[in-house]
Amino acid sequence: LPMQRAVRGENITNQILDIQRPDGTTIKILSNAVPLFNQQGAVRGAVGAFMDITALKNAESALRVSEERLRLAQTAGNLGVFDQDLISGEMHWDERLREIWGVSPDEPLVTDTCMARIHPDDRAQTYAAVNRSFNPMGKGDYHAEYRIIRPADSSVFWLAAFGTTTFDNGRPIRLVGFVQDISERKLAEAKLRDTEARLSLALQELSAGYWEWELEGNKAYFSPVWKQQLGYEDHELPNRQEEWENRLHPDDRDYVFKTVEHHLNSFIPTYEIEFRLRHKDGSYRWIHSRAGLTHDHNNRLIRMVGLHLDITVFKKAAELNQQRELIEESFRFNIASQTVAAIAHELNQPLTAISHFSDVAVDMVKNGNQNPEKLAAILESCSIQAQRAGDVMRQLMALLQRGEFLSEPVDINKMVNFAYEYIHKNNNLNSILCELKLADNLPNVLANSLHIQKILIILIQNSLDSIQENKNPTGTLTLSTCLNPRFPSMVQITASDNGIGVTDISMLNKIFQPFYSTKSTGLGMGLAISRTLIETHGGKMWAEQNADIGISVHFTLPFAP
Repeated sequence: LPMQRAVRGENITNQILDIQRPDGTTIKILSNAVPLFNQQGAVRGAVGAFMDITALKNAESALRVSEERLRLAQTAGNLGVFDQDLISGEMHWDERLREIWGVSPDEPLVTDTCMARIHPDDRAQTYAAVNRSFNPMGKGDYHAEYRIIRPADSSVFWLAAFGTTTFDNGRPIRLVGFVQDISERKLAEAKLRDTEARLSLALQELSAGYWEWELEGNKAYFSPVWKQQLGYEDHELPNRQEEWENRLHPDDRDYVFKTVEHHLNSFIPTYEIEFRLRHKDGSYRWIHSRAGLTHDHNNRLIRMVGLHLDITVFKKAAELNQQRELIEESFRFNIASQTVAAIAHELNQPLTAISHFSDVAVDMVKNGNQNPEKLAAILESCSIQAQRAGDVMRQLMALLQRGEFLSEPVDINKMVNFAYEYIHKNNNLNSILCELKLADNLPNVLANSLHIQKILIILIQNSLDSIQENKNPTGTLTLSTCLNPRFPSMVQITASDNGIGVTDISMLNKIFQPFYSTKSTGLGMGLAISRTLIETHGGKMWAEQNADIGISVHFTLPFAP
């Protein structure tokens, strides 16, 4: 013990002892002791002092642990430490910070020189961050992200600096902190922004709507584009799964719900589906949806995310093409029918004449010919063959002109709009003014929609050809519907143009004859077939010369009962 050693004549200086108290705790004691001597120089005792330094030692131990943690954190974070005396301007940088900045170990640190290495575009904001930390009204926090240019190779690095300013009576006296090289993070962020920008641009070009569905809690998110596809601004439509479910077309609901369920249960590997959603204006938009599933770290299904593409225009075009094929197929049949009719009309008269004169010849030979039986047999065979040819033609006509087609109530204004859109899709109408003057509240007509659509397409195309042939820079085409002035139980449809028209009013009847055409191409059967079809429907078709220029073609159809 210190006192015992002092009694033996030993000086004890700052000896630390661990003393265990009765309660079992251990304290640390700082001990100092010296021997006491008598006049003869012999040790007669000792004197000493003891101090409880437990708290001090605990603090020193905690400080060492903290410093070790700081060192490990500094190493792990690749941090460089700085300490600047704001009064003297003296700067202290550790080895790592000098390495980051490209400053050699023996190079003196000068504030202006170091700040000059900061990228010119970042200097102002860095100075501002430093000055904010010097404001005693704040907390002294310093944080800045900036680029530096290393003088050795002009390479650019991104740094993040954090620090704290200490004050003395409101005066900043010291700034201590650390710096981290964040170049890799900035590069990753730049790549991420670039990827996000490309994705955003792709989604924008595709007009794709993004959506998420969190299965737990049934929460949903719809992007602004998703809502715009249905005619809504972002704030007008809440992010609720019900908003999607309630807008599904009634005919699509069961199919869509079953597909979603099968995908969630892994019965089908991919979710790609088409359905209709109700627009703000009450119409339905065709949507192509594709989605995937996300899982948590326990492979538990948590979310379904996907994209919506509005394919209404594509669907409409596909339906238009399908309708066009049906129209063309129907019209090809009528062209064949009318062509045979025209041929039969041309052959019927000579066949009838052959039959008639053959009968006369048979009678004459029978009454005076030297070989009446032979001649009669020949002429009788001629008559039979001529009659048979006529029968064949009549049978062919009867087969092709059965007139078996479906008539149904049809909205004539919709038919006009369809024909106009069809022509507009397949022609450049930029130089032609097209006007639609469609009467409101017209009753439905009784007709075959395919036939009427084709007739309207023929009339519109003929008008466009006439306008282009006239080379009129201000060509005008007008499509109109109204009640027939003479017969209120019928609708009248008119296609009027300011095209080349006709030079002789007698030509207005010829244009409806088979094989008559003023064009260099075509069979000249369009108007002939159109008039026949209209008459089959119980209507009339005729043409009139306009008062100024061009012609108007009219036709009527009876209203549905």
